[in-house]
Amino acid sequence: MTPEYGAATQLEKIDMLDFADVIALNKFDKRGALDALRDVKKQYQRNHQLWNAKAEDMPVFGTIASQFNDPGTNQLYKTVIDKIVEKTGADLKSTFEITHEMSEKIFVIPPNRTRYLSEISETNRQYDTWVHEQAGVSEKLFAINKTIESLSDAHADIKKVLLAEFDRIKLNLDPKNWKLLESWNEKVKTYREPVFKFKVRDKEIGIQTHSESLSHLQIPKISLPKYSSWGDILKWSLLENVPGEFPFAAGIYPFKREGKTLLACSLVKADLNEQIEDFTM
Repeated sequence: MTPEYGAATQLEKIDMLDFADVIALNKFDKRGALDALRDVKKQYQRNHQLWNAKAEDMPVFGTIASQFNDPGTNQLYKTVIDKIVEKTGADLKSTFEITHEMSEKIFVIPPNRTRYLSEISETNRQYDTWVHEQAGVSEKLFAINKTIESLSDAHADIKKVLLAEFDRIKLNLDPKNWKLLESWNEKVKTYREPVFKFKVRDKEIGIQTHSESLSHLQIPKISLPKYSSWGDILKWSLLENVPGEFPFAAGIYPFKREGKTLLACSLVKADLNEQIEDFTM
């Protein structure tokens, strides 16, 4: 049987408790299994009129059959063998040693982490909220900066006030995000260069950043958005970004490596030429 038989009064209706010599309470990892084990032992004691015996000594075992080397299943096995010997007189010699350890589920995911998928989605939502807040702060800084740039030297007092406000609002911006904004123009320039260089295992690799079309137009392999607003730039950098940078999830390198592909094609071509030569000979 399993722990999911209902209320303890339902045990009065289960006839097998009157006739069974040994009872396995399987799926012992279910909620309420310990209470069920206690109730079934007491019911077994009443049904078999074992008033002088202790309820905890009743042959009722909590088992988790799906678990390898489960203590409860081992105890059940030993008891069944002993019952067979007792009833049939069969010579079933066994050196099987039994412990009094109770079954306990071995969890792949700990019970306190059963909500880990929900935690992941909550973390993602919190991150999105944080990004939009940081983008809002960046947008305010961008507006103040543009206002300062539009003022002439005659408005020195207003500039001073605006600069103080700029510094105050900037305190709400993560320093890493400010660094992203500062390096944006350099990043755009890097992807416009003919060759993009990056290192893999201390080896510098150069990749052509543009492909030439049939009409001899230079088409960029990666085209960065033409944003000017700091809020838009920061939001794009934190939610999308270029390949090889967080949170871009489709690759770990800025560009696909061309060297391996060209090398593979060269090897295939050489192999085909060799086969053709062998065939013609």
